[in-house]
Amino acid sequence: MCGSGTIPVEAGLIACNIPPGKFRKSFGFTRWNDFDEKLFANIKKEANNLICECPVRISASDISEQAVRQTIINAGNAGLSETITVEVSDFKDVKPVDDKGYLFINPPYGLRLKPEEPDMLYSMIGSTLKHNFPGHRVWIITSGKEYLEKIGLKTKSKRTLYNGPLKCILAEYEMYQGTRKWQ
Repeated sequence: MCGSGTIPVEAGLIACNIPPGKFRKSFGFTRWNDFDEKLFANIKKEANNLICECPVRISASDISEQAVRQTIINAGNAGLSETITVEVSDFKDVKPVDDKGYLFINPPYGLRLKPEEPDMLYSMIGSTLKHNFPGHRVWIITSGKEYLEKIGLKTKSKRTLYNGPLKCILAEYEMYQGTRKWQ
């Protein structure tokens, strides 16, 4: 559920130490009266020297071919074509490539895309996470508590944040195999 790829692209930029604005053609501050071109060139050089190969695997998928095409374009624009693997896939069919990892899910929750049957979608997300992703930490962003309840998993933490003007919840889950007995 990568949409246009914002989350995997940002993850790739962070993992590779690619500085913010690296691919911008211009910055407003370069027109300031006290702008120091030599200082800025030195800062850019230092930041560029810290760029590294990605030390982690980053995969993205979406059921929408259009979203996947846009993610591929956005990853390329960020210099991450070789870093991010992108594929068309229904979430229920996604399998992890490692025993441990991090998963960030941005399912439709009503503003831009409204799922036809949100109860079934969020229930499927919970079932897929439980059965396919033991050993993973998962974060899900959504705009409503009622959606999180349909997932049917115990959250480790919840944070309020905003996706533009929309108040959302970022819920964290620790996936494990079998049942966990709390002491």
